[in-house]
Amino acid sequence: MLARINASAFNALRCRAVRPITLQGSTRLQSSTGGDDAADAWTWKPPATKKEKSGKTRARRAPTTEPLDAKTVATLLEAEGAVDVTTLRPRNVDLCDAMVLASARSQRHLRALADALLVEAKRRPGPRPRAEGHQRGAGDDWVCV
Repeated sequence: MLARINASAFNALRCRAVRPITLQGSTRLQSSTGGDDAADAWTWKPPATKKEKSGKTRARRAPTTEPLDAKTVATLLEAEGAVDVTTLRPRNVDLCDAMVLASARSQRHLRALADALLVEAKRRPGPRPRAEGHQRGAGDDWVCV
């Protein structure tokens, strides 16, 4: 780790035997002779964590053992603000059990809905779904997850 040290602190470090000591999570350089010189004044404090910066912690939901079903997808989309959420059950089709269709207010909202579905699917067992039409800047008005 590199640190800036002024000239007097550098001379104090060079001329005396200096050993680091740790005080309550920070490291302080202390000279072997003691005293309050420039070498003793230098301290290092580890960077603040995200919790310390914002004062809040994000609650993470525990992973579940149930796969995503059409009802869960529809509920999640409605919670994220999707418009006109509809569930279709195609007959005589082995490709899927159900299709959930929803509308978004904008392309950004559309990407946010797809991201919410992908995050929820990642928490669940089974194969990971992919999103088509989800590329940023593609100008597509649709996403298929």
